[in-house]
Order: sequence, then C-alpha cells, then structure tokens
Amino acid sequence: MKISRRVAATDFDVAVDGIGTFRFGRRTFRDRFSIAAKYSEFTEGVQTPTPWLDFMASAVAAITVLAVAVPPDFDINMVDAYDGESDKDILRIYTALVAKEDDFRKNPGKGSAETGESVV
Repeated sequence: MKISRRVAATDFDVAVDGIGTFRFGRRTFRDRFSIAAKYSEFTEGVQTPTPWLDFMASAVAAITVLAVAVPPDFDINMVDAYDGESDKDILRIYTALVAKEDDFRKNPGKGSAETGESVV
C-alpha cells in the first residue's frame, strides 16, 4: 500500500486483532475533502451507490487517506476481492479507526496511552 501521508505528532496507533497495528493521522478538515475525492474515485461518480459500495468506498477512502503506516504484510490494494474475509478485515480496520476517533472527541486533548502524544 502506497503511503503518502507524512508523520505528525498527532498520529495515533490502532491495533486490529489478527491484522496488526496501523498508524493513522488525525483527521483534518482538508482530509475530509481528500476522503470525499477518493470516495468519488472509488465509486466512479455513481450518483446512488449501493449500500455495500457506499460503505466500502467510505472505509477504504478513509483508511487510504489517513494511513501513516500499516502492518508490513497489509496492502489494501492487494486484498483478494473474492475472499469474504477481505470485507470483514476492512470493516474491522475502519471500525477500529472510527472508534479511536470517537474516543478523541469524548476525551479532547488526550493522546494515545501507548505513545503519550497529544491529539489536540
């Protein structure tokens, strides 16, 4: 998976059982545009995507834009499209990412316990 996001002090780790630890950048307002553009690319401009396409495009777009580092054997661009576990893995990664972001909103100013970094 090609990572283009730069490392920042606000980055945080998300451990996903059975897959590994991901490092994501804190979502910025500009990231919302980048994620929306990536979503549009993945849906190829479909006006009313199916629920599956909507969710998967949203999840993969967010993971792709926000990823700073991924486990060495993980490449979202190389997952087996016909393996039912691939959808589940993407769901687990995205759910863990969103849960961590929700935790930041519930506890503003608190960083990752593992790194001690601030997420303000």
